[in-house]
Parts: sequence; structure tokens; C-alpha cells
Amino acid sequence: MREGGITITVEPLTRDLIRTVAPLVANLHNKYEIDDDCDACIARLRFLRKALKESTYGVVARAGDRVVGFMELIVHRGNAWANHAGFDYEAQGTLPVYFGVMFYGVMDFAAEHDLRTLDYSFKTEDAKRSRGCQARTTVRLLKAV
Repeated sequence: MREGGITITVEPLTRDLIRTVAPLVANLHNKYEIDDDCDACIARLRFLRKALKESTYGVVARAGDRVVGFMELIVHRGNAWANHAGFDYEAQGTLPVYFGVMFYGVMDFAAEHDLRTLDYSFKTEDAKRSRGCQARTTVRLLKAV
């Protein structure tokens, strides 16, 4: 990744970052034939950011100034949940941006912030288990107050 000029950061999910990553999220959904567009992605990400205040982050892969990978990370009480993700498949080429965003960037952040549990999305169990993750029953509820 370094040789390919890719950097990975974990940063607060700002309005500007949301606008930047929305096309990547729509790109991932459309790849798997999920009907989505940038406006809908922006609305979902802004809703979660507003509801969860300071608890939303973006794991961001950049090639120079260009964002080529993203995953939303919700952090609360020592736990983190991976949520929306997206990638610029053309820009990343053959580089392992997916693993950089979904695993390595998150693991570094988790170690720095003493996170106890990382929960990933429901539809990627086999890929996660093949890389050392353990499956467990989870329930996700969001109560906006």
C-alpha cells in the first residue's frame, strides 16, 4: 500500500467527508446490484452523524488527495461498529485497499483507543472469518433521543 501511495487515516465523519465518500458507497452498492445513489448515501450518513453526534468516524484510504476507500465506524463505550463502506475500484487498481480500510486501519485505531469489540457488517461473515474474526450473534438498535 505504501509503495502504491495509499495512506489510511481514521477521522471524524464531517459533512465534507460525507459528500466526498457518498459516491464510493453508492459504487459499492451498485456493484452488488443494490439500487443506491449519492443523495441517498449522503442522507443516511448525515442522519447517523446527527443522531450519534461525535461517535462517527471515517476510515479513509487516499491516493494523494483522492479518496479511494471508505468505511464508516461508529464508536461507543469501547466498542466499534463498521457500517457503510465504499471504494473507487478503478483508482485502487490491484492494491489491497479493501483490507487496508476494513482491517488494518481499524485495527490500528482500535489499539490506540483501547476498543474491546469490533462488529462488522452482516453480509461478509465468510471473508471476515477467513481473516481471523469470530462470528457472534449481534443485534443492532438505534434509539434517537
